[in-house]
Amino acid sequence: MPLTTSLSRFTRWTLSGFAGLLLCFYSAEVSAQEAEVAPVGRFITLESPLGDQTLGLVRRTALELQSIAEQEDRKAYLILDLKPGTTEFHNAFAMADFLSGA
Repeated sequence: MPLTTSLSRFTRWTLSGFAGLLLCFYSAEVSAQEAEVAPVGRFITLESPLGDQTLGLVRRTALELQSIAEQEDRKAYLILDLKPGTTEFHNAFAMADFLSGA
């Protein structure tokens, strides 16, 4: 085997190893940054029927989450657990209108 072929293989192996090592360090750095910025979230269980108090709770919580997310540059999640039942149309519409941002 010629010496140039051996050097060429060694160079390729070294460069690929170096690239792999850089990728590992980069991945660890990105993972550390992602771990530092955990999302903020709230879970609310809503009993039926939806009323003004429930709508107020959801609005306050959503606006609080939005404020925290903007101040801390984080994602925010509001999870609503809606129990089955009946609700007057205007209350359901007000909730949907607020949540859709319309």
